[in-house]
This record gives sequence, structure tokens and C-alpha cells, in this order.
Amino acid sequence: MPISLLENFFCNTEFSFFGLLILFGLSWIVFSPWKTIKNNNDFKFKCLLVGGGKLEKDLEQYVKNLEMQDLIQFVPFKEFNKLTMFYAAADVFVLPSSREVWGLVVNEAMNFSLPVIVSNKVGCASDLIKHGFNGYVYDINDNKLLAEYIVKALNNSEELGKNSFEFIKNINFNQICNSILKSTEV
Repeated sequence: MPISLLENFFCNTEFSFFGLLILFGLSWIVFSPWKTIKNNNDFKFKCLLVGGGKLEKDLEQYVKNLEMQDLIQFVPFKEFNKLTMFYAAADVFVLPSSREVWGLVVNEAMNFSLPVIVSNKVGCASDLIKHGFNGYVYDINDNKLLAEYIVKALNNSEELGKNSFEFIKNINFNQICNSILKSTEV
């Protein structure tokens, strides 16, 4: 996507979600925080849903039915070399998965100095997110808390993002693999 088209997506603030739009990955209720944020804050923002999948058309219709097209923008699947533009432009990264073994996109977002917000169903939450230090972990069923954390992260994005980068730069691939294996043990 050329930079000029990318600029058309952006207002003052961006939130990003990168991933496939699949039934277990993206909670249908994840859209409710955006209206809460819009109704209770003065700043402008847009949530970019980057990815694709079998639910994409259904989700687009859902967003249209809720009249939230001005808040939520769908961006088709992008190869990693194209995703870097979105990471670089984002202010906050949110991974609202209802089931995620690890969530490597969180590592990627942290390398771009982004505050990260993940649900408690994302495997890397306990290893990578230091609550209030580089982001937040919320209960998948608590969209009010998600909205609160998004606003907190936005208001403190520079410090949280710096902390994300400082933390992730010391994490290596072997540590990630060991954490994944540990999380799948029964």
C-alpha cells in the first residue's frame, strides 16, 4: 500500500490489530470498546484490523450494522514487509484473541516500541506483558476494562512503548520456544 493511501486511514490516533479474522481469534464483542472510547473521549482515532480470513465479510457487515465504519477500518492481509508501515504508524497494539497459543505479533509490536494490550487468552501475556509497565492484560469478557486500558495506553503511549522495546530487545527465540512449550504442557 503506498504511503499516500496509508495516510488516508489515519486521524490523530491509531489502534492496530494484526491477524487472521477467524472464529476463535477475534472476539465478536471486541467492537464494543471503540464506541465506548469514542463516546467518552475527545480524541479522534481509528482501529485498523489488518488481516483477512473467512469471517472478514461478516465482520465488515457487523461493523456496518453498528454504524462504526468511521472507527474501524479493515485492511486486507499484508506480507510482513508491508506490515511494518502499520506497526510504525500505530500508537497502541491490541490483540483481543479468545484463543492464542503465543501471539508472535505481540513480539513484533513491541519491537516497534508500541504499548501492547492483550486478552488473558493470549499465551505470551504472562511472559511479555508487564501490567502497567509496557501494556495491559484484560479479561476477554470485560470490554469496559479493555476500553479503559486502551485510553490509559494512549495517554501514556510513549513511556509504555519505550518500555516494550527495552523489554523485548532482551528476549530471544529460544526463550519464546521454551515459553510456548511450557504453556502447552498439561
